[in-house]
Amino acid sequence: MSGAPWSRLDLTDAAAAQRWDDRCHALPFPGLYHSTAWSRALRAAYGMHSDELWHEDGPTGPGLLAVFRVPGPGRRWVSIAHAPYGGPAPLAAAADAAAIAAALPPAERLAGAASLTLRIPDPAPAELATLAPEERVTLWLELPAEADSLWKGLSAKVRNQVRKAEKAGVTVRTGRGELLDAFYRLYERRQHELGTPAHPKKFLAALLDAFPGAEILVAAEADGTPVATVFDFTWGAWRVNLYGASNFAKRALCGNMLVYWRSLTRAVETGCRSYDFSRSRADSGTCDFKRQWGAVPHRIREWHARPAAHGAAWHVTPAPAESADPRLPRLWRRLPFPVARLLSPWLRPFVP
Repeated sequence: MSGAPWSRLDLTDAAAAQRWDDRCHALPFPGLYHSTAWSRALRAAYGMHSDELWHEDGPTGPGLLAVFRVPGPGRRWVSIAHAPYGGPAPLAAAADAAAIAAALPPAERLAGAASLTLRIPDPAPAELATLAPEERVTLWLELPAEADSLWKGLSAKVRNQVRKAEKAGVTVRTGRGELLDAFYRLYERRQHELGTPAHPKKFLAALLDAFPGAEILVAAEADGTPVATVFDFTWGAWRVNLYGASNFAKRALCGNMLVYWRSLTRAVETGCRSYDFSRSRADSGTCDFKRQWGAVPHRIREWHARPAAHGAAWHVTPAPAESADPRLPRLWRRLPFPVARLLSPWLRPFVP
């Protein structure tokens, strides 16, 4: 628990919100999930309650923590809801329970909280051989100054697949709200295949409203049929790919390869220095897909914090590892797609 006094951010105070977001831009990883824009989007789409807490002088200097109340029983909080990672920031040691507990505000600042889940990105790259299959990682790529250098650094296989899509007549459009419907058709189908309830369209619309740097890329066949898509953010020197989806039946067209290549070139052209491919399981095909672009895995360490029996301290322990094939995703994949579409908007707020 930090000894520095913690304050609660008033989101209606424009000057204070700007100071908070300036700190988010200064973090050593993409700070958009900690930002006031992320909080506003979740409040608009889901009505989620958030607390943004900050201090001026802690163990690692000025710090901040954004937390969200999970709907339903149990008085659960999470940092950060519907985001790949969060936690107190900056943080010197993502693998040290004592350091994490010291970086948290006093437990009474989250009145009535029974538990707090923290997903913290490790700034140190992970050795592939040390990753357990079920571990979650985020994959980061350092970008060169020129797209030509990026292209030359790719393997021959990746370059050939990008060229294959171009020769097949696949084209890529870039936009915002006008492409949301095309994105969403591919996205909700892909989420069903993965065994996860899809976010409702209003959540994605809220992200577009909250983040001027958000954009959608859609790859389509010559007849205009979408085959692959990504939902990206530009955040300072980072390009963040939060969601991606493609039509599996059209995989031979390699539209997903072309749309990711265009996303990466957009990052270079807009001056970004790093690219975040977002979260994946270490043993997944999705992780392998991201690694082929040169991205490096970083562990997302998940911790559970509970208020100590007495006082303001937190008891922090590692979250249990997930099983290789959890029951809920398996059952969700078995649901007919129309049923999953109907249920997803109701269930998704409870899966933060």
